[in-house]
Amino acid sequence: MDRKNVKKDEKMNSNKVRIIMLWNIIFLSCLTIAALLFAMFVFFRLRVRGTDGIRKFYSDAQLRSIREEAAERERQIILAKMRDSLESGQGTTLMLRQVFSDQMVVVSEGKYYFYPVKEDVEKNIIPSGMLICEDGKTVEYKGSYPSMTLSHGALISDDNGRIDWDRLSQSDVSELTIRAGKLRSGGFDPDRQFERNYEEAGKRNIPVMLCLEVDKPCSESVLSRAVDEMMSLISRVESSGEESAEKEAADTEDTEKEAAETDDTEKEAAETEDTEKEAAETEDTEKEAADTEDTDTEKSGQENSSEPIGEAEKEIEAASGAVEEDAVTVVIRIRNVENISDNEKDYKKWTDTVSGLCKILEKKGMKPMVGGSIHTFAAQLDITGAAEYDRWLIDHEMAVSFPYSISCWEYSRDGRLNGVPGDALLYARIQLRE
Repeated sequence: MDRKNVKKDEKMNSNKVRIIMLWNIIFLSCLTIAALLFAMFVFFRLRVRGTDGIRKFYSDAQLRSIREEAAERERQIILAKMRDSLESGQGTTLMLRQVFSDQMVVVSEGKYYFYPVKEDVEKNIIPSGMLICEDGKTVEYKGSYPSMTLSHGALISDDNGRIDWDRLSQSDVSELTIRAGKLRSGGFDPDRQFERNYEEAGKRNIPVMLCLEVDKPCSESVLSRAVDEMMSLISRVESSGEESAEKEAADTEDTEKEAAETDDTEKEAAETEDTEKEAAETEDTEKEAADTEDTDTEKSGQENSSEPIGEAEKEIEAASGAVEEDAVTVVIRIRNVENISDNEKDYKKWTDTVSGLCKILEKKGMKPMVGGSIHTFAAQLDITGAAEYDRWLIDHEMAVSFPYSISCWEYSRDGRLNGVPGDALLYARIQLRE
């Protein structure tokens, strides 16, 4: 009887333990769910109320301290950038451009202006300050981009007077940009030295780009007429060069004929002896010619039928206005407007002029390149209107700090070149390969 009571007590105790464990599990589960719900409640409250919700966990003094510490860290970073920039010898303008990398800093009349960077324009992959020219003569790249090449060139015009091309061809420039003329509100004003410069460069096989300077916004009709006049000028120079080459070839041919006549007199006797032998060979030749006549006729027909196709393709390509790889590049060098204003009308006129001129040049089979200062691309016109074209940056600072991609950097306005009187505008061509 005692054993039965003991077993009964053990069984009751075991059930009691299980019940207690079950209640503990239920209690802990409820506690976990309550904590999760509270956390979700706090999260959404903070999300809705922002900093007002944070104040429940931090006092105003603590929040003020956190803000001050964050501001101080940011200030120290900016000061470090400014100090490094100034210690390296760079000017204040370049220093500001590096600090405010998300904006374009423009200096006008002693004042600094800040313009936002356009997001839909191709960016410059060369970091600020990595492309430098410390001595005003040689451009160096301090970065580590593996597939970048630099070549040097000069922009020449009638401002340089009469150039000694024999000496210039021996300089270390690998290409030249020749000013064709200026585009004013009244039309095209050709450069007085263009014909000679273009012809002499062609004789020496020097790679050439053309430059068209734009002084004022112009209407579409003026732009079209100016481009036609420029192309007519180019055609005249090229035709003159071809005539000169033909004349030289003709003079050489006359000299060779005189020498040949002297030799012919001596050969007449020998030719008389060979006449009978040639007559005998003529019969065999005529027979061979008769055999091959049909074959030649077929080949000739095939060749003649292919020529019109080639001409038609050329006409279609010319009509489409497609720009070929070896097309002549025309740099649209925009005059910098010194005074900065918020005149939307002038802003639109400059934008329409540049984009319209680029399209006209493309239709003529030429490759446009838009050239201007940082102010030009920031405040003078909307760069998105010509974003698909290469850019020529006019910036005579010690280093490049420009947010958009560039193909040429004009880094010096007072360069020196052999055979070029006065100051030469020097530039570096930047080629990046993927």
